[in-house]
Amino acid sequence: MSDREKFDPIRTRANIGKRLSRVSSLYLDLWDQALNDHDDVDFPGGSALNMLGPITVPQDWQRVFDYMEYQGHENLGTYADSQTDEHDHPVVVLAHWTRVIREERGEQTRLSPTLARESDYLRHCIDWMVRVDEYGDPEWFEVIELEEDLRLLMRRMEDLLRCGIQVDRGAPCLKCGKQLVRRWVGDRDDPHPETDDVWLCKNDECDIHEYPYANYLKAQEAYYLDNSKWLTADEMEQRWRIKAGTLQGWASKGEVDKKRNFHTGRMTYNVAQAKQRREEAEAKKQQKLGA
Repeated sequence: MSDREKFDPIRTRANIGKRLSRVSSLYLDLWDQALNDHDDVDFPGGSALNMLGPITVPQDWQRVFDYMEYQGHENLGTYADSQTDEHDHPVVVLAHWTRVIREERGEQTRLSPTLARESDYLRHCIDWMVRVDEYGDPEWFEVIELEEDLRLLMRRMEDLLRCGIQVDRGAPCLKCGKQLVRRWVGDRDDPHPETDDVWLCKNDECDIHEYPYANYLKAQEAYYLDNSKWLTADEMEQRWRIKAGTLQGWASKGEVDKKRNFHTGRMTYNVAQAKQRREEAEAKKQQKLGA
């Protein structure tokens, strides 16, 4: 990957988690939309009801109709493709990715796909998805496509629910700490990449009012570093100014807990304990100076 396209596991992790939550939230709103569209002449309940309906993933449909075609029925072989648009049904999109990941991880299941089940499994696998190699590139490169599929699905559902203009809150403002609000750019008829969106600080007294995409990623990273309970030595030094050697020394003495991230293999340290140990060290230093 080029420097400009450098993979950012922090951003990707946050995007996947947020979009899974957003899709689940929008899915609940489909009931109200279906009731609102109950008088649709062509299809009572409209597209919202269609999205809510039970679904069999296209691969299963295709196997059935391939067999029917084999038995002599005509024009059935592409039935599954004609019934489901790539990003129309949330369960189809999520089930596709859970199937891909389960096959790669050897975690197949006989349970039928549901939105809650697929969403929970994907969320469980986020750390596995965003693993990076020694060059900083994703080890599971499909994570980029999954991230984009979730974005398209989210936009599709927002368009259907006519709520693309609803408030979408993000990381806190770097200046005042007020939660940023997203200003969407484009729609389904005039799509724009996520990088065109702008994040706004609604605090009139704040010096910063707009965050372009690159600046928002910095705010998102700052939020991650501020709120994570476990950080690597580099992240701890970046955010809390605790030198890696000092931190590792505390850990070797059992004064700060450490654990290795199972998916990334990187050592992480307990943030609260490290901050407490730093305060104790600074207090002792002040006592010596005052003596």
